[in-house]
Amino acid sequence: MTSLPAIYFAVVVMLKILKIASQLMLLLCLLGLSACGQKKALYLPEEPKSNQAEMTTTEATESPATGAN
Repeated sequence: MTSLPAIYFAVVVMLKILKIASQLMLLLCLLGLSACGQKKALYLPEEPKSNQAEMTTTEATESPATGAN
């Protein structure tokens, strides 16, 4: 038969472990919820294709004029 102090010690240790585990879970939940605040896209957007098309058109119109001179 186990003695009362041994059972008491085991209960105290388990309560401390439970307290630490619950605090850790609370911390993880708070960190997870704070990460959900992103309102925009989670990636870097590509450059607009209209700028690339304008540059290509400008380069195409300048090339023949430069070759003619």
